[in-house]
Amino acid sequence: MSEKTDKNANRIFEKIISILKKIWVVMIPLSILCLAYVSKSFHRIPHFDRTQLEIEYSDVPEGTAYVDVLVKIDSSDENYTDFNVIPQKLISKGIDNEGSSVFNSEPIDINKNSEIAKYDDDGYKSLSLHSTYVKDFDVVKPYGYEHDDMMLKCSAEKLYKQYGKFRLAYVGKNGEVLGVTKKTSHTYDIDEPYKVIADGDKATYSTWGNSPLFYVAVYIIRITFYVTIIIIAVAIINHSAEKISWDSWVREQTRKDRDNNGESGRNL
Repeated sequence: MSEKTDKNANRIFEKIISILKKIWVVMIPLSILCLAYVSKSFHRIPHFDRTQLEIEYSDVPEGTAYVDVLVKIDSSDENYTDFNVIPQKLISKGIDNEGSSVFNSEPIDINKNSEIAKYDDDGYKSLSLHSTYVKDFDVVKPYGYEHDDMMLKCSAEKLYKQYGKFRLAYVGKNGEVLGVTKKTSHTYDIDEPYKVIADGDKATYSTWGNSPLFYVAVYIIRITFYVTIIIIAVAIINHSAEKISWDSWVREQTRKDRDNNGESGRNL
């Protein structure tokens, strides 16, 4: 009965090891690829202001003066206001007597009666005009810069988490709404700051940081590590069990031989 039990136990151990080895063979090369992927993100520290939201745009309607961010906000929001910050348009820049850059801006011609100030479609309203989260809004792209800058009183990520997907509005020089994009898709970039990008009717919100794929890769690496540990542990247990079984067999055979020799001596 004991021998039969030992054989069954050995078969179970062998089956477990066989299954784990098959998993391990698949996981190792996959983990190497995952490690190469996640290693690119090590020691990446943001070198930019988390409270700055860059606004990039292309393929805009004719007459576009700037692009505004639209969020679902109403008077029940503690940060809601009827009229907040008028975007400031850069009109000139130069250098003062001390060699420092000097920027001259003027407010865009917008007031409470402007179309963008009254805009409300499915709850989406102008973030810059109706949220006290916005401190400043500098429109500099028409002057040759890559993007406009919206300065916030909170992190851009907090803003996105609170309001969800944005929409972007193409606004004319007098506050007229020339077009609105679809809701933003969400992308990740470990090398770029927080930004929204308008391209025709498409819009993207780009977050600094790692995408969900990064955490999937880390999870795969961890699973591979645990499977490796289990394989080693099971192999050690199996080896110990075989050694114990062998020692028991040797002791049993020694006892039998001793008994047989003793029986032979009595018969003589």
